Amino acid sequence: MLDELETLRPRAVFIASYSYDTAASAPVAQSHSLMEQGAALAAGEHRFIAAVARSAAKTFVLRDNPAFPTEPARCLLSHPRHDEQCQWPVASLGNKALYPTADLTDLVPRVELVETQAWVCPGGICAAASGGLVMMRDTHHLTASFAARLTPQFEQLLAVAADARMD
Repeated sequence: MLDELETLRPRAVFIASYSYDTAASAPVAQSHSLMEQGAALAAGEHRFIAAVARSAAKTFVLRDNPAFPTEPARCLLSHPRHDEQCQWPVASLGNKALYPTADLTDLVPRVELVETQAWVCPGGICAAASGGLVMMRDTHHLTASFAARLTPQFEQLLAVAADARMD
């Protein structure tokens, strides 16, 4: 994939991943501490993102959205007409390892970290539904209908990429 990016030299690349608790579930967990695993994960993320950024005018890294404690549709069905029972303060979710865990400041301005939490949990409150739409199809994947509502945010990012130049 990196070779193909080098050939294509795209104006923009978007990178997203879900890494919540992946380090703790990896087979290497038995032989390394969680701290060592976290450091290795961050270093690998940084190397990959830096490699992508060398081939693109602008690389957007989407911070993963928080994982909900239950499937939103299940919560809403369990609490009909009481949507407030299906809202969680983002601080209470305990999502410690949101992708990316790497410090990307040395890659700015070619790389821009996009904080998606405000899109999914405005005002620090994560809700199962927003504007009549169920937000997640499970505990961490956006529904297609809610993702479509984010079109203006991505259009703004593409406008930034349109002005980006390769060095």
